[in-house]
Amino acid sequence: MFSGTVPPELGGLVNLENLTLSGNYLTGELPPALTNLTGLKELRLSSNNFTGRIPDFIQSWKQLDTLEIQAGGFTGPIPLNISVLTTLTDLKISNLLGDGSEFPHLESIKGIKYL
Repeated sequence: MFSGTVPPELGGLVNLENLTLSGNYLTGELPPALTNLTGLKELRLSSNNFTGRIPDFIQSWKQLDTLEIQAGGFTGPIPLNISVLTTLTDLKISNLLGDGSEFPHLESIKGIKYL
């Protein structure tokens, strides 16, 4: 039941491996300070009221195996640099706002099990 924006101070938790913010009333854009979470393995942002696009800085999270963004309020398209997240096994992105977009190339994500 959290509301408001994601605090940029979360970017200081550089050892964080799992960040679940799903099922809240979070708004605004993700703060660029989250770029520092390079050890993230699991990120869940579903069921919120975020604005803007899924940020390009997702490419910093190269350890991610799970990325879930369903009905998060984000506008498409899915960033093309998602293909650098080669350790993903579970990718769930749905209900992006805006016009349709080209499906990103995922050939480099060899171990993907759930799409």
